[in-house]
Amino acid sequence: MVAPSTFNSSTNEGWPHVTLTLNVDIAIESTWEVLDTYILSDHKYIQITLTAPPDATQITRFKTKYGNQKFIKNLYPHVSNILKLLEGSQTTNQLDNAAAIMQRQLIKCCRISYKKTKPRNNLMPNWWTQSSDLRKKSIKCQKAKISKFK
Repeated sequence: MVAPSTFNSSTNEGWPHVTLTLNVDIAIESTWEVLDTYILSDHKYIQITLTAPPDATQITRFKTKYGNQKFIKNLYPHVSNILKLLEGSQTTNQLDNAAAIMQRQLIKCCRISYKKTKPRNNLMPNWWTQSSDLRKKSIKCQKAKISKFK
């Protein structure tokens, strides 16, 4: 099955060929479709649907203000092996494997060298707006006024 083109002009048609993501599982489990929404362009919208569960990714943040020398010291012995793997890659699978090894080694060195930061908790839900905040404050004022008269 051939996907519909995402670029149409009077002389050409085009199809996307690249998906960029850091998580391979998301790329495999996602689907996309070309929308027929009319826009004033030769390009069409692409709707990407992620089917991975929300807890599929885990992000670790490191305090990188201090510890750079320790990171370099931990990474240095592995650089030559990583470069050999990258330069010796003949196929895309070999390059993917070399990149995965490089990423794992970088993360391992970060874990050894840096302290982890605590994840930030976003206390404000994404649907909360400034008008919601004003409404909350006015309700609090009204409750205070009512409690004075009791």
